[in-house]
Amino acid sequence: MTLIIMTLLSFFGVAFSSLMIKQKLYEATRFAALADVSPNEANSYAESQVTGSQITKISLSTGCLLIGSKTEYFPLAGFLPPLEITIRAVSTCEVP
Repeated sequence: MTLIIMTLLSFFGVAFSSLMIKQKLYEATRFAALADVSPNEANSYAESQVTGSQITKISLSTGCLLIGSKTEYFPLAGFLPPLEITIRAVSTCEVP
């Protein structure tokens, strides 16, 4: 019974941590979406917010998208391999 409770608590911790990382990634992509921000500034800001994150710019005919991503590994109680989660945040460019 205790192992089940510990595992459930671990899942809630993973969910909360993932949401916090996603919020920081979204803030970094919104910063990168500003018209006067260079790619170096955007990646530097993203790295300062979420260590190991990466921002990718995708150009479309209607504008562009910025995708922030980070892969996190979370150990769960009762499981040997850690849980691997890729967290992504997307925003649109301010000026195409």
